[in-house]
Order: sequence, then structure tokens, then C-alpha cells
Amino acid sequence: MIGIKSPLIGVGLSEAVARSCSWLSLALLPFFISPSDYGKIVLCYSLLMTLSPLVLMGQDRELLSAKTENIALEAFSAATVCMITSAILFLLGAGSIPFIPEAPLYLLYIPLVALLLSLNKILLCTYRTQSKFLQFSKNRLLYASTRLILVVTLSSYTGSTFLYLLAESFAAVFTSLKVFSVASWSKISFYTLRIRISKGLPIACHGISGILLSMSDRFILAHYLDSDAVGQYSFMYTFTSALTFAYAVIAIVFEPKIYKSNSILELSKTTTKCVIYMISLGCVLSVILSVCYFIATIYLEEYTYNPLIYCVLLAAHLIMPFYLVSNYTLIKIGRAKLLFFSSLIAMILNVALNVFLIPKYGITGAAYSTLAGNLALVVVVQTMRHKNIYKFSWT
Repeated sequence: MIGIKSPLIGVGLSEAVARSCSWLSLALLPFFISPSDYGKIVLCYSLLMTLSPLVLMGQDRELLSAKTENIALEAFSAATVCMITSAILFLLGAGSIPFIPEAPLYLLYIPLVALLLSLNKILLCTYRTQSKFLQFSKNRLLYASTRLILVVTLSSYTGSTFLYLLAESFAAVFTSLKVFSVASWSKISFYTLRIRISKGLPIACHGISGILLSMSDRFILAHYLDSDAVGQYSFMYTFTSALTFAYAVIAIVFEPKIYKSNSILELSKTTTKCVIYMISLGCVLSVILSVCYFIATIYLEEYTYNPLIYCVLLAAHLIMPFYLVSNYTLIKIGRAKLLFFSSLIAMILNVALNVFLIPKYGITGAAYSTLAGNLALVVVVQTMRHKNIYKFSWT
């Protein structure tokens, strides 16, 4: 990797390997456990992903926009915000447990796991801001490979949700605590924390809305049907959602460039190139994933082969590069609050369709709801981008 000079190739290659390992952590589990146990683990994973943006509170985007000379202090401030939000979520969860008799106690562990994941993301963003691509790649590969080994090892033979959470936390703790070695320990005023939280809250709300947009179908399926249906649906969704991991590989390099664009022309060129790379990679990967999905259903008799639902979910993910680039653009021009409203609109539509369609059509209804929600998100965010990009002052 040292010999690879291009950041896009070097970081992209390591990120592709890391994302593949992360994807395999969930994709391999159906080969060892039943659809019902797989559905329970996916529900736990969905809850973890829902809480993580709230713990992170948009601090990753703040770091990517920070000046390099201030990055150590910025990293410590970001970590402090994450620890505060994680503690608040833990206290809220502990206070809610007595009123939810059937809730397992290990759910209280999720805010801690979300904190570890957030600290790791802060460390990675620090490396990206400083253009320390080698350190970034090493951390990503270490975390992803450790997570793959631990999740598959601890979860595959028992199907235990608690062991899955332990695997997630053990993998994160090895790579997240180093953030305090790159952060500058300093006294932080209440005013500074308030400003960071107020700026990050719209991004956090947007992140939660986006996660619920993509994962609410799992919770609603569990409510109306059962964990077996969640497992069947999640098996197909896992294959198609691999496209988002591929898009993230491209974003690793292009996202900071978008935030640091100095003119509308530079921003336009960077975003156009980013979209082209994402779509090209997505199309190639779609063919590979479709073949893998077909082969997997041959060997896994418990999991049903459903090409219609699979293609609908695939289409829902193929259109997402247009949303992602508009997302980065709105953050760059200081209109992050619009992201929350756009994702909220799409989430409400998605949830409403899920509640209406899942009781009648099961996982087929969930797939069409996902496509409709993602399409609405793309249209709304693209519209907001075009309306606001020319209002931004580049001076």
C-alpha cells in the first residue's frame, strides 16, 4: 500500500477490503444459523445503527471540515460530545427498562457499543482530515477483520444476540481508544459543547432518519410477522445493501474534497466525478452480487429465493449515489438542516407504506416501501440542492 501513490486507489483498495469484511460479518451468518436467529441479530444490529448517529452527533462531519492545525483539540471535543450523548442514552434506557418487562437487559449495552463505534469514526475522520491515509487504512483493516472473525465466531454457533453485541464491542475497543492518543486533552467550556451539539444535532437527526428509512422495515416486519420473516428479508437486503459499502469506498476520498471546494465550479466537477465513480462501481458490483445471491439460495434451503423482491431492493440501492452527493453538497453550503427534513419526509413515507403494505403483502410490501422511500429521498434532496447551491457565498 505504501507504494500506491494515488489516494483513490490506495485508500479505496483498503476501504474495499474493510467494507467487504464488514459486509461478510452479517452475510455469512445465514450459513450457520436459522432465519429466526438471524432476524433477531439483524434487529439488534438495526437498533445499534439507529442509535449510533445520535451518539456521534454529527461530530464526524465537523472534523472533516476542521482545519488541520486545530484537529487535535477538535478530536477531543468531538469525543467528549459522544461520551455525553452515550451516557444520556444509557440513563434513558435504564429508566425505561422497568416499564418494558419483556425488554432484555443487554439492550442497555448498546449505547456503550455505539460510543466505541463513534470514537473509532472520530479517529478515522482525524486521519482523513490530516491526509494520513496509511494510518486510516491500517485502522480500518484491523477493525473490519477483527469484527468479521469475532462476529462469525461468537454468533454462528449459538445465534446469540448478546454474543453478537460482545463481538461488536470487542472489535471496536481495539481500534477506537487510540483516539485519545491523537486528541489534545484540554478543558472544554460548556459554550463550546453547546455549539458543537447544536451544529451536529441536525446531522444526527438526519442520520437517524436515514437509518430508520433503511431499517424501519425490519422492526415493522417483526411486529406484524415474526423474526423468521425478518431473517428472510434481511438475507436479500444484505446482498443489495453491499452497494452502499461500495459507495462509501468512493466517498472516503471525495467527501473531504467536496467540503473543501473553493468555488461552485470546483464543487460541480468533484461531485460529478464522485457520482460517476459510484454508479460505475455499483453497476459492476450488482452483477456480482446477483450471482452470489443465486448461488447462496441453492445451498441454503431455509432461505427462499425471490428474484422479484431482490431486484426491487437492488433498484432501491442503485439510485443512492445521487442522494449521497447532494447530501455532501448541502453540508458544504451550510444547509445541513435541510437534510433532516428531507430524510424525515422520506422516512415518514417509508414507515407509512410499511405499515400499510406489510400486513397485506409481507416482505414484498417491505421491498416496495424501501424503493419508494429511497426514491423520495433522492428527489427531495436533489431539489433542495438545486435550490440552495447558488445562494451560497464563496467569498
